Amino acid sequence: DNVNPPGASNANPDAQASQTVNYKNQNSINIDQSVPLINQFINSTTHLLNQFSDLYESKIFEIDHYLDDIEATLSIYEEKMNSLPQNLFDNLQVDYQKAVMPTTVNLNQHNEQMNMTGDTTMMMSMMSPV
Repeated sequence: DNVNPPGASNANPDAQASQTVNYKNQNSINIDQSVPLINQFINSTTHLLNQFSDLYESKIFEIDHYLDDIEATLSIYEEKMNSLPQNLFDNLQVDYQKAVMPTTVNLNQHNEQMNMTGDTTMMMSMMSPV
């Protein structure tokens, strides 16, 4: 039941044998000293976890808000597409090599052309990895 004291080296087994401490012979830690330390640890850990959860709850709320905006915009676009004549796109050919990936500038220009309002830079920043 002999255990190495904290900070004892494991490099030399002979020296280690002479440094072992029998903890059964040691006095216990005074409860008046340990309880405030444990309470402080619990308090600071709880505070940290509460801050963490508040921060990410607000971020999730923001993302949910932006997703709601995207869903609303998408439903408007779907309705606009459904209002077009069915044969309008029959002869449409798309060159996928020249297709442009959406960027903030492209989305803003598109929204201006469609008379849509809203800032897509915030949406794009929410979609980019942190």
